[in-house]
Amino acid sequence: MNCPPHPHNIRSWLRTPDAQSLSLDMRNVLWVATSPNLLKAPLDDTEFAQINISPEQLEALLTPEAQLALDNILGQTRSHFLGAYYETIWSFLLKQSTRYQLLAQNFQIHESGTTLGEFDFLVWDKQRHIHLHQEIAIKFYLYHPDKHPAHWLGPNARDRLDLKIRKLSLQQLRLSEHPLAKTSLEQLGIKQTKSQMKLQGTLFYPSNAALPPDTHSLNAHHERGHWYHPSTFLTYLREAQTRYPQHRWQILTQKSRWLAPRLESRREKMCSYQELQDTVEQKTNEPFKPLLVVRLTEIEGVWIEQERLFVVPATWPAAAKSAPAL
Repeated sequence: MNCPPHPHNIRSWLRTPDAQSLSLDMRNVLWVATSPNLLKAPLDDTEFAQINISPEQLEALLTPEAQLALDNILGQTRSHFLGAYYETIWSFLLKQSTRYQLLAQNFQIHESGTTLGEFDFLVWDKQRHIHLHQEIAIKFYLYHPDKHPAHWLGPNARDRLDLKIRKLSLQQLRLSEHPLAKTSLEQLGIKQTKSQMKLQGTLFYPSNAALPPDTHSLNAHHERGHWYHPSTFLTYLREAQTRYPQHRWQILTQKSRWLAPRLESRREKMCSYQELQDTVEQKTNEPFKPLLVVRLTEIEGVWIEQERLFVVPATWPAAAKSAPAL
């Protein structure tokens, strides 16, 4: 690494050759710390959960010792789901912070053997001297103009942004108001909490439609990409080959690669225009699991993500539920 970035520049630095010196997991840590929320403002009377990294803390994160600590905490994660991976990264950031003390993670509230709800994180803010209840989520939504009012759908078409917001607002962020939750919190020495939320991820826009009219609630700086049906993607691919003839492609099947911008140093890990075209053409007339694809260009020997796209079945979202995995 030539020179550590300033904390304010981490987001752009993650798209430079220097960032290749870090592991994928540590790049994801920095992405989680700096990538904006999908929403413009927190819900109701809550706050955004945020960890501001100082230059000294950033320098500490870039050490071998921090990488070892991250490896250890990820090694203890039993679930292979992206949500669990994301929560583990957030807990790592909390533990590395000098401001916050992590008191409990995934703290469940039970009644007669039934789980009423779960606090993602219970945290002590040393600066404000208050207890925090944090709910966090990593989501990827595709905008479908014909699905009003549920425009934003997950790749599997079962997850929806409007439903996630509703659940956060009516259930998750208000869990501390439940009498049983209050009793359980008091057993931890917590009398009152301030609710915080964090909703990160990427929003994908249709390639051939006008921009959505209902984006007033979205953060203008959110991570974004585009989505295509196979036929329109193949048209785009031919145009891109003319415009960017030296670029390469990757299909990101491992979901831990869905966070930080993709960096790659090995050419054999990528595919050519023709190889990607062949892959998509084979799937044109059959149901398949949506493909997350990135376009990369070479800078100083490192292939760096320039664009990310979802390719979905021709009948998406109707076909998503029955599509087989890759």
